[in-house]
Amino acid sequence: MRDETEAPEAPATLQSKLKPANENPWYVLMTLYGDDHDRNRAIWNAWVWHGLSKEEKRKLVGDGVIVSVGLLDWENIQDEVISKFEAEFKRRNEPHCPVPDFPPPHHSIRLSRILVEDSLEFQRWVFPSGVNILHVCFKQDVDFEDALFLDGVSIRRTVFEGDVNFLGTSFFGRARFFANFGGDLSFSESRFNKPVNFHDSEFMGYVSFSRTTFFGRGEFC
Repeated sequence: MRDETEAPEAPATLQSKLKPANENPWYVLMTLYGDDHDRNRAIWNAWVWHGLSKEEKRKLVGDGVIVSVGLLDWENIQDEVISKFEAEFKRRNEPHCPVPDFPPPHHSIRLSRILVEDSLEFQRWVFPSGVNILHVCFKQDVDFEDALFLDGVSIRRTVFEGDVNFLGTSFFGRARFFANFGGDLSFSESRFNKPVNFHDSEFMGYVSFSRTTFFGRGEFC
């Protein structure tokens, strides 16, 4: 077993051990409408909002974290989205790959041991529960600009070959990054409300923490 302190695996070594991203139900839900990023965000955030308790919604709106105006009504689109999810999973995968249950919003979001070939856009997305990214290779750019992570984030033994953008992103739980960032990386104007750890991460391109706010401890070495 590899020790947690070891550096992330080299891209070529990691890729040989990974499954196609479309075998992961969270990935299929995130990219349900392909390149229609606005539609993907609207569906995702409506699903997230529906899964929050009244108390959570009241606090998030009261604190100015989320603006509920303009969100789609999940009750009106739920059947369509679930049917679309099942159809897309079948279309993207081999017949022997069983269709998983539709992910519930209160479960931890887990991307594990997959190869992501396309760029991803998560601008102004809300991630309600813990996000766990383990042994993933992202071949293209990933954009989290103005995203909200309401719980912890753990990105471990993962490779980003393209640029990664966390401009204006808010992290409300603990954050752990143990990754290889092959392109440019920006955390400019982001907010870490709890401790963040970058131990053992590798930064190969330009890195920016301009006007980043740390309310907890930040560890880099």
